[in-house]
Amino acid sequence: MKRMGLLGILFATLFLSSLAVPLQAAETTKPLVLKFAAWTPPQVNFARAGVWIVKDLEQASQGRIKIEYYWSNSLIPARQIIDALQKGVADIGFVNPSYQPGKLPLLTITSLPATSPGDMCPTSKALQALMEMPEVKAELDSMNIRYLGPLTNDSYGVWTRKKQVRTLADLKGLKLRAIGNHANLLHALGGVPVSLGATEIYQAIEKGTLDGALANPSFALGYKWDEVTKYYYPIGFGGLGQFVAINKNSWEKIPPDLQKRATALHDVACGIAQQLYQGGGQMLLEAAVAQGKIIVTQPTPADLAKVRKVAHDKIWKEWVDKMNKRGLPGQKILDRWLELLAKWHGTSQFE
Repeated sequence: MKRMGLLGILFATLFLSSLAVPLQAAETTKPLVLKFAAWTPPQVNFARAGVWIVKDLEQASQGRIKIEYYWSNSLIPARQIIDALQKGVADIGFVNPSYQPGKLPLLTITSLPATSPGDMCPTSKALQALMEMPEVKAELDSMNIRYLGPLTNDSYGVWTRKKQVRTLADLKGLKLRAIGNHANLLHALGGVPVSLGATEIYQAIEKGTLDGALANPSFALGYKWDEVTKYYYPIGFGGLGQFVAINKNSWEKIPPDLQKRATALHDVACGIAQQLYQGGGQMLLEAAVAQGKIIVTQPTPADLAKVRKVAHDKIWKEWVDKMNKRGLPGQKILDRWLELLAKWHGTSQFE
């Protein structure tokens, strides 16, 4: 895994210094108040990684912007955040297109399983490039939102409480929390997908309503699943494409110097997010294994290949067909997404 070292941190510090906003004269006007909405609690790595660019915007404004933070669905439920951003109920928020697939259908491709090799920062850069396509830009415009910062995460595996998954055959009949295209792949592999909010999973596993869930280490251990699960099978479903979005009207109210800063910080935010989220998750997993809380079973090359083949032959095709029925250029978007992932990761899952 690539982690930001001392040189990377030094670069980020120097870069931020170069973007420093000059001290402003005392203002008599009130600050611009922006409401930020997220479904997670603030202390998990996912939240810390995603909110970094929001906090930087507030701090750099030197009092011109005040962010009101609404965590854990306290302003709006996760499955209504896109609506809230569109209408201005929230100004900034975490967006997962798979939570409301009818709102941003083309962007659900970012959660298409077995497309991304893993690391979140290259995937985030691919997502930014994808948003430059006219069709995708039009989709964002229709919801009155724009990209503010990175939130894409790394690949999901299977976490279970009682049954140790050693092969794909062991997935048969297991009730696992999964959403979007991950749920479709799980079903194709014999599992039983169950849709639940992120904050509901722990209790469902504890009560036995679920046998487990799909997640990466930062997600699972950030929510303390090591207390209710025992086994982890990193089968490589891929990550969920997410991002920090801002209402376009709210964006236009932000002073130009701060707009410029936020845009210039995309790459820095990407590196910091990967360090906090993916790097933090790996450290949590290593600690859980060392303490005997979690047992990791590595999948065989044959099982990894089967996941990719089922995803390629069935899930990708179904996604393209679904987009085509809506009059959307499914194959064009898929081809471009795979091209961008190969460019930024320097590899392809199907080379």
